Amino acid sequence: MGSMEGILGAVVQGLGSLFSADGLLKTFMGSVETISKDPTP
Repeated sequence: MGSMEGILGAVVQGLGSLFSADGLLKTFMGSVETISKDPTP
């Protein structure tokens, strides 16, 4: 029971960090997409 709560807590914490970093991730993906479209040194 306790270990199950720990796993659930870790999942919730991971999702929280993922959502907080969602904007950063989109920005990163956008820059990667731009670089792949226009490969400039």
